[in-house]
Amino acid sequence: MVQSEPVPPEIFDEVPRPFNKPLKKQLKLSDVDGNQSRLMLPRQFVAKSIVPYLEASENPSVGINVLVYGPDRKVQHMIFKLWKRAPVLTSGWKEFVTKYSLMKTSDFVTVWVFRHLKTRKLCFAIDHIRYPLMENQEGSF
Repeated sequence: MVQSEPVPPEIFDEVPRPFNKPLKKQLKLSDVDGNQSRLMLPRQFVAKSIVPYLEASENPSVGINVLVYGPDRKVQHMIFKLWKRAPVLTSGWKEFVTKYSLMKTSDFVTVWVFRHLKTRKLCFAIDHIRYPLMENQEGSF
């Protein structure tokens, strides 16, 4: 029996269903660095799970204003954009990292993408889980 991916139940009373399977990503230093202020998304995930669902008026090269639901269901405004090197969530990501105390390496995020049922606005829901860092035999992480 194949188990389906869990969804954040409090969010999905406002949406029909997520577009695709969620992204699971281990956060890197660049994802939580306050000077970079962006969450880098894998190209494959974006090509399969976001681009096919964009409306004609939405241009990710210019940037799309999106709503991002945090683990506590609070909404933040961000911009989804295709940079030359990678797709990113930006303009609000730094505040999201601070608000939820996200950390490199030990934090893993799950990202769902969907359209709001009433507004039809592109939305993301992001949850995270923290795993303890394990020491290796030499006593370092």
